Amino acid sequence: MTTTESYAALAKKHGYPESLRYRRVLEFLITPQQADLVALLPAEPADIAAKLGIPVETVKSEIEILFRKGVVFPKNFQTRENPRFAREVYQLHDASQSILDLDKKIYSPEAKMELFRLWEDFCENEWYPDRNKFLEGLPQPPLRVVAAYTAIKGLPDIEPFDDMREILKAQEMRAYAHAPAASAAPISAWPAPIPTMSTASSSTGERSTPSQEEREGSSATGRR
Repeated sequence: MTTTESYAALAKKHGYPESLRYRRVLEFLITPQQADLVALLPAEPADIAAKLGIPVETVKSEIEILFRKGVVFPKNFQTRENPRFAREVYQLHDASQSILDLDKKIYSPEAKMELFRLWEDFCENEWYPDRNKFLEGLPQPPLRVVAAYTAIKGLPDIEPFDDMREILKAQEMRAYAHAPAASAAPISAWPAPIPTMSTASSSTGERSTPSQEEREGSSATGRR
């Protein structure tokens, strides 16, 4: 598989094999060598190294970089075992933009803004319209808007599920995602509800992105 085929294969997994905008996002996040590597996941590092003709330590190092960039997700965040490419656009979109101090740990300030620009270009022109069509076909809305506390402060009989303070208190872990459209347009102009936070599921305890602590690790070597 050539590098071009690797990028195409990754885009196809997310449903955008012909999208030039999504291709640009992937090329920004993933180097050509990394694309070839990610396309082979979840194969073992030794098998990937043999297939690509590179040292196994290089494979492991690249996987670590990709994990910290929010591109691959291991089954075990501590040991980095069984890494896999983001399972969908949603996961890659949220994880790659929700790293604290993104411009200090991975990208320059200019590169960070370019990442946001590439995502916004893809989202505004392709992903949001596609999501709108999908959501319109569902029997009931999968998302809801929770009002800012200041907008409901003082109102009687506020239920916990309508109080953002109580919602946050109930979560053991929280992940925050960048939402560029939120600052680029008024709410009335948003093409679809844009989630800015994902929390642990109350029923399974699973979540799609690792916490900041898990990305950072417990040692000083965990810095990107």
